[in-house]
Amino acid sequence: MPGRTARVRVHSELPRREISFAELKAPLLEDAVAIQIGLTQVIDDLMHDRVSVRQAGLLLSELQRASAELRQRKRAMSLRNRGGSSA
Repeated sequence: MPGRTARVRVHSELPRREISFAELKAPLLEDAVAIQIGLTQVIDDLMHDRVSVRQAGLLLSELQRASAELRQRKRAMSLRNRGGSSA
């Protein structure tokens, strides 16, 4: 039917084993590439049941915050390079 969406469930063949935050290997979130790598890792960990939905949500929130901070830093550097004008 038009307008309807399908829901897809992904099941792992292996038993679920959540990893702790201490076990997560995250890149330093200092540039857009690192943030993209982090996002890819969270999606992969979620799809393979290595993190819970709650843990993935917390990680995604941090990635979103890092992305916003990166944009803010770039904007500040751009203004500084233009001599502080906001044109």
